[in-house]
Amino acid sequence: MPLTPWCNPETPEVYGHNAKKSISIMKAHGCTGGPSTPGAGGVWSCNGTKASFKFKWKSGNQLRQLSFEAMQAQLKDVGIQLIADDTPNALTQDLPGGNYDIILFAWVGSPDITGNDAIYGCRSGSTHAQDNNQGYCNATVDKLLVATNHELNSAKQFALTNQALVLMAKDLTTIPLFQKPTYLVYRTAMKGLKENPTNEGPVWNINKWTKT
Repeated sequence: MPLTPWCNPETPEVYGHNAKKSISIMKAHGCTGGPSTPGAGGVWSCNGTKASFKFKWKSGNQLRQLSFEAMQAQLKDVGIQLIADDTPNALTQDLPGGNYDIILFAWVGSPDITGNDAIYGCRSGSTHAQDNNQGYCNATVDKLLVATNHELNSAKQFALTNQALVLMAKDLTTIPLFQKPTYLVYRTAMKGLKENPTNEGPVWNINKWTKT
């Protein structure tokens, strides 16, 4: 991945963790019923709408469930309720159909940073951004990501993509949580194997493998 505010640890966080500030923001918007301090109990109501969201993931995935439980506890402290809504159809039906409040799933990246307009570009009929299931559309982001597809210079690709990612982080179209570690297990007689966490998989450099 290119350097971005999302994945570069040396770049300042766009959104840091601050429970007290979360509470003050809710109060500033006229919401009532929530906690006065973190963990004090209560759920906010804003203009008659309860701050309660169904949280969806594909059932049977323990990692997703543990992630939900951690986020549920953190948001409870600031007066926001998460309700478990796991289902086996989360990714095959609910995600493409937009049937969710919040949904947790993973992307598997490509070694090539082009093509992100398919996910974050402005969806247009049946021809553009068909993986954009969240309905996000920022014309500037769309333009930058499409321009990346037509750029052959990798440094310029990174620059264009980074510009788009900064805007997307401000729009908060998705919330990147973590990068799941991958594993590569092989016999010591095999040399030259190196893990590749992208969709190319572990055989990306098979031409350099040797056996002793």
